[in-house]
Amino acid sequence: PPDERQLECMRAALKIRSEQMQLPMERMYVWLDVLSIPQVHTETKSLAVKSIYVYATYASSMVIICPSSVHEHTHEETGAESYKRRVWCRVEQMAHACRHGVESMYVC
Repeated sequence: PPDERQLECMRAALKIRSEQMQLPMERMYVWLDVLSIPQVHTETKSLAVKSIYVYATYASSMVIICPSSVHEHTHEETGAESYKRRVWCRVEQMAHACRHGVESMYVC
């Protein structure tokens, strides 16, 4: 699950995006990959990761939550640099940008 710093970024990003879209937060839908992709079963996780681009394509906005943090299980440093190294993260960015452009992409 997201740590406190990541949750803080998510809340702030959703509030800003809600105001930009003039849409009450109660009417916004959020797809959060870390909670939507199975994390335990390796094969199921692999299949879910391979489908991320579909969600990114259909989302009207893409908010990348990647503050500097420490991963709960691996204890590795996480943040924008580690996000950029993951192939599936690049795939979801490209999928979203191809359909919506970069104007609806945000980094927190």
